[in-house]
Amino acid sequence: MEYPSEEFVERLEREFSQKYRVRWSDARQEWHLEQRVRRAIAEGFVEVDPRNREQWRLKHDAYIRARDGYVLVMQIKPGTRTHCTYCDQQMSVPLFHHATIKCEFCASRGRAVYQIAGFFPLGDTLIDYMKHIDGTTGGQQRVSDAVNRSNDLLMRDLQANLRRPIEAATRERANRILGFPQFGYGGRPYNWTK
Repeated sequence: MEYPSEEFVERLEREFSQKYRVRWSDARQEWHLEQRVRRAIAEGFVEVDPRNREQWRLKHDAYIRARDGYVLVMQIKPGTRTHCTYCDQQMSVPLFHHATIKCEFCASRGRAVYQIAGFFPLGDTLIDYMKHIDGTTGGQQRVSDAVNRSNDLLMRDLQANLRRPIEAATRERANRILGFPQFGYGGRPYNWTK
């Protein structure tokens, strides 16, 4: 486990006016980047039910954030692999950005299990990414524009894929009607029919 350096913590506080913090989650075994939204409501012990490990794992961090007045912004995995929340199989984590990843094992069993994950070293790359997506500096608009551009490209590709078979069939039919040869220097293929 890599601890954040003092320089990183100081730059995070300086760049964002102490509105973010980085905290290690014992329950999830990952770093949580959290944003302050209000004052802390209570100091002290966070409820833990030792009889139910899964409930503790799911709710422990939410109790800490509620107590301290923070909300979760980003989960940062300590490496490039993570475990599926449903079947505990290993999955790859994208580098230097957050994305929705899908468990292929669960998908092969007919279940749709998705989670948002990303790997960042705790350093300048993470701070630059946070500045890019920060809502107070227009980050939401930048992210929205990037998603819209990606969706436009995807729609263009899908439409082109729908047209390709029609265009190929039309070219083939025109070549046969106009009598253009459909073979190269090797001669007429033996399975050619008029």
